Amino acid sequence: MTPADRDRLGRVVRKARAAWVEQQGFSSTWVIPWNEMAEIDREADRRIAEAVARVVRAKRGGKETP
Repeated sequence: MTPADRDRLGRVVRKARAAWVEQQGFSSTWVIPWNEMAEIDREADRRIAEAVARVVRAKRGGKETP
């Protein structure tokens, strides 16, 4: 997975978390925008994205997924 893919999918994780927060009626301050996050927090979302991508790839028989 390229660094650009990691960033793109990390942002997907962040958006999913923000949508969940909104759905639950929690304060939007629970989820700050990607560009305002500390690098360590962005890296956590990237790693979550990589883990999900690995599972999807395995389910598809090892084919690469973005």
